[in-house]
Amino acid sequence: MDARTEVKPIDDLRSYIDALEAHGEVHHVKTEVDWKYELCHVSKVNEEQKGPALMYDNVKGYDIPVFTSAFTTSQRLAIALEQDPSLSMSQLSKSWMKLTTKQMVKPVCLTTGRDGKRHHRRRHRHREVSVAVVTPMTVADSSSPQAFW
Repeated sequence: MDARTEVKPIDDLRSYIDALEAHGEVHHVKTEVDWKYELCHVSKVNEEQKGPALMYDNVKGYDIPVFTSAFTTSQRLAIALEQDPSLSMSQLSKSWMKLTTKQMVKPVCLTTGRDGKRHHRRRHRHREVSVAVVTPMTVADSSSPQAFW
């Protein structure tokens, strides 16, 4: 990464927009646009042409900007996931799966919880949480999945 693409970790929309700007992936539209007639059409055409993310800074009747085309290319999706923007969609998917599955913890099935109902326990971000057990159960008058606790 060169100095132009050094960015902070992405943890909200503002940091994502900053990361896109560092990669030259945002175009600011300074001209006043009508939200009802112009903004949608311009954004649609831009996305069809795989253009940059657009930040409309001057939307008629509003004092806040509108951000569009945030994830319309694999490069922007890679930036959002803090991955290499040169990865193809297939490579990006494989990379993301490796990252998200390498620290998975198998649930421990408990026969009962404090409330006398079934729970699974799983560690999540340094704490243990209970999760509902969802299974397809055949009910006399319904075959829809039923959750039990």
